[in-house]
Amino acid sequence: MSTQPAVLLIFVVVLLAGAATPARGFYLPGVAPADFRRKDALAVKVSQLSSTKTQLPYSYYSLPFCRPDAIVDSAENLGELLRGDRIENTPYVFEMREPRMCQIVCKTAFTQEGANDVKEKIDDDYRINMILDNLPLVVPIKRMEKDAPTVYQHGVHVGVKGQYSGSKKEKHFIHNHLTFLVKYHRDAEMDFARIVAFEVKPFSVKHEYDGDWKGNATRLKTCDPHSRQLVLDSDSPQEVEANKEIIFSYDVNFEESEIKRASRWDTYLLMTDDQIHWFSIVNSLMIVLFLSGMVAMIMLRTLYRYITKYNQLDVEEDAQEETGWKLVHGDVFRPPVRAELLCVYVGTAVQFLGMLLVTLLFAILGLLSPSNRGGLMTAMLLSWVFMGLLAGYSSARLYKKDALAVKVSQLSSTKTQLPYSYYSLPFCRPDAIVDSAENLGELLRGDRIENTPYVFEMREPRLCQIVCKTSFTQEGANDVKEKIDDDYRINMILDNLPLVVPIKRMDKDAPTVYQHGVHVGVKGQYSGSKEEKHFIHNHLTFLVKYHRDAETDLARIVAFEVKPFSVKHEYDGDWKGNATRLKTCDPHSRQLVLDSDSPQEVEANKDIIFSYDVNFEESDIKWSSCWDTYLLMTDDQIHWFSIINSLMIVLFLSGMVAMIMLWTLYRDITKYNQLDVEEDAQEETGWKLVHGDVFRPPANAELLCVYVGTGVQLFGMLLFAILGLLSPSNRGGLMTAMLLSWVFMGLLAGYSSAHLYKVFKGSEWKKVTMKTATMFPGIVFAIFFVLNALIWGERSSGAVPFTTMSALVLLWFGISVPLVFVGSYHGFKKHPATEDLVRTNKIPRPIPEQPWYMHLAVLVLIGGVLPFGAVFIELFFILTSIWLHQFYYIFGFLFLVFVILVLTCAEITVVLCYFQLCGKDYRWWWRSYLTAGSSAVYLFLYAGFYFFTKLDITKAVSGLLYFGYMLIASYAFFVLTGTVGFYACFWFTRLIYSSVKID
Repeated sequence: MSTQPAVLLIFVVVLLAGAATPARGFYLPGVAPADFRRKDALAVKVSQLSSTKTQLPYSYYSLPFCRPDAIVDSAENLGELLRGDRIENTPYVFEMREPRMCQIVCKTAFTQEGANDVKEKIDDDYRINMILDNLPLVVPIKRMEKDAPTVYQHGVHVGVKGQYSGSKKEKHFIHNHLTFLVKYHRDAEMDFARIVAFEVKPFSVKHEYDGDWKGNATRLKTCDPHSRQLVLDSDSPQEVEANKEIIFSYDVNFEESEIKRASRWDTYLLMTDDQIHWFSIVNSLMIVLFLSGMVAMIMLRTLYRYITKYNQLDVEEDAQEETGWKLVHGDVFRPPVRAELLCVYVGTAVQFLGMLLVTLLFAILGLLSPSNRGGLMTAMLLSWVFMGLLAGYSSARLYKKDALAVKVSQLSSTKTQLPYSYYSLPFCRPDAIVDSAENLGELLRGDRIENTPYVFEMREPRLCQIVCKTSFTQEGANDVKEKIDDDYRINMILDNLPLVVPIKRMDKDAPTVYQHGVHVGVKGQYSGSKEEKHFIHNHLTFLVKYHRDAETDLARIVAFEVKPFSVKHEYDGDWKGNATRLKTCDPHSRQLVLDSDSPQEVEANKDIIFSYDVNFEESDIKWSSCWDTYLLMTDDQIHWFSIINSLMIVLFLSGMVAMIMLWTLYRDITKYNQLDVEEDAQEETGWKLVHGDVFRPPANAELLCVYVGTGVQLFGMLLFAILGLLSPSNRGGLMTAMLLSWVFMGLLAGYSSAHLYKVFKGSEWKKVTMKTATMFPGIVFAIFFVLNALIWGERSSGAVPFTTMSALVLLWFGISVPLVFVGSYHGFKKHPATEDLVRTNKIPRPIPEQPWYMHLAVLVLIGGVLPFGAVFIELFFILTSIWLHQFYYIFGFLFLVFVILVLTCAEITVVLCYFQLCGKDYRWWWRSYLTAGSSAVYLFLYAGFYFFTKLDITKAVSGLLYFGYMLIASYAFFVLTGTVGFYACFWFTRLIYSSVKID
């Protein structure tokens, strides 16, 4: 019996067991209902403290809140653990449908540390996420607009900041009184009730009471239902102070609701913009189906003709005279170069595809309810693990006591965005600095990969190894201090793996966070002093993790970590170079560097000793998975949801718009073709009446040809880049590939611009060709040159050297420009012109007055909204990877979003073009380009929003660099999307005017 069915059966069982919570009856996992009788106990649970400011979840009991007699953790799955959920019980316990007022939870007093923790959480807008019957707690917020739906905030804030009346000093007030509202749906026959909503209104109240404290039986003066003294506001708030009593209390009310339990999650899953999502999905779906059918028909027809012709050949001599794909049959299955690497990518892709398909299947079947916390992530992880049966692995280098040389690429900072060479600071140098081979992309990124004096042997631990002793000049000390102020990090490399600093999270069992690069140093104060000093990290403790082959004893490096310390080293006697025995770091006397209690201050003309330790640790991580640490997406669940959501929206929008367009066009074409006389046609209205002007060449036709050709060139370049064929371990490979593909796509640019110019009956094709080859690159090069001059003025290694600039110019004029001319020659001279479907009138038809919403500015602004809306979520991740120095390697998502962008641009342009033609306005050429291209305006505005909300850039030069590069990106986005919109409208107009009879 085959083992494959058994393996798959085990996989499905484990996946369901891991992703689902226990269920009853025939309910899907995680959504089994709970029936409550009157006076049944209801226990409120808490999952975590969360903040959108810090994105760092904390346990509820990390703050000094009231605790139950025993804290019990609820059963959690793997997905919940990865999300940071720690579901625990609370002292908030009451009975079903039994309202309670002014219930005391506890009386407590914060220590100084506890009060500081609470204040910090209030500053960071932390919220308490509670749960009742698997429903999260929400705070209803009434909108100011009339009849506007209520907005629900997830979680209740720990507290608020404010001032007392007449004072300007800001205080922290804690929400110590919660008014719960439990909504339920009741079965009239059985008197059972099911909870359908869990709401709260938080208050800050400084409680008072008379007499002695009697625990929960104490009668409060500030909240007493017997005297009708209820908590309705926070006029007398409870300030967060150390060693002051705070009384926590709550009310609970119950309200019968018409909402059924099956619909209770609608409040949490409500999409405020659902209409536009549906519209975009149908739109995109119909475009995809239409394009797929058109391409399939072309492919089938062409291949059928070829196969028929080849099968009719009777003799070998005839076959030899033929050309085409049949003649390479003897070589087509020859193994390729680097076959092992191809196997690696194919196996990993199959594993990834299997994970996606299984996860999506479970999601579509409804087995991953949002009430089942962590279910989606658990299912993805388990499916990825089991899909490893379909994947393989490969490795590159093997070591056995070989020399390991640490290299360094650059000093980088998210504050300044200006990279510097490692040796721009007075660090220890090797005998000879050797630059590693660099590609063009590395040079443009500012990488200068050089060797370092950190050299050791594989699996040979070393402690307290001296690198050098040096002293900084005044200028050198100032440079180091400046880099410390700007949070610069040293980016080192070992076996092509970047150096990371593991950072333990405060939460128990939280996964380790990895910081890319090690900081040059830190700022701090000596004990008892308020003067801020700069301390350098002069001792590095490396940890090299390796995966060992048990049979051959060969090892493969899978991780390169470091812990930095600042140590003021001391030694006895004379300095003997690297053989000197340090008093502050001596393995013989068990004196190791474990902290920075005696730090090394950055001072001019003072000796600084640089040292390091290196340890080796065997790891279960295989070499094929060693990049997982660097490519980890912490917000993958949101990412998945947004991508799938956007895709479905676009597909639905495409389908809906396409159905409307096909129905309308079919009616129009049928009606026009039934007209027998010209007089009847003249009485008609609509897009047919402008047939004599619709193909009239536009104003500035040459410029339009130039931009269309450039857009085709950009399209080809990006299509290659987003396929994800280049590993992040190949530094600069993506940028190099993009530049080279841009150069060779000049063929398509020249062909497209010249052929369109021929459609316009132009004659000066060489002039158009030269503009196509130089206009867009020239504008980009001019901006880039100015930005490079600014970088050069800052003495940053990010400045492109003169030789590299010369190489770029050589690629431009030596290869790209000639290729553009070659393409233009074929497009203008060799390829026949596209004939106009109707004769253009000699006298232009007058254009009637258009309503305000059909004006150019309005249509252009409207047209750019949908394309930008389809990509702005992915744009956030791309900007984060670029400006926060993170790796981006989810090219599958990027390709999907690119397809959505193209379809959305085409769809919105066709729709607006149709409305324009129906309004007897035939000036569609430029408008079709600007309609889709206007999405670049929104992109640039979003870049400004991202700059002010997400980045900590402080220098003016860095800000100019950011907006300069984003201006280039927006300009390219304008050209790309405009070209897509133009060709969509061009195809559409030719299609509809070819379908009617023109007299």
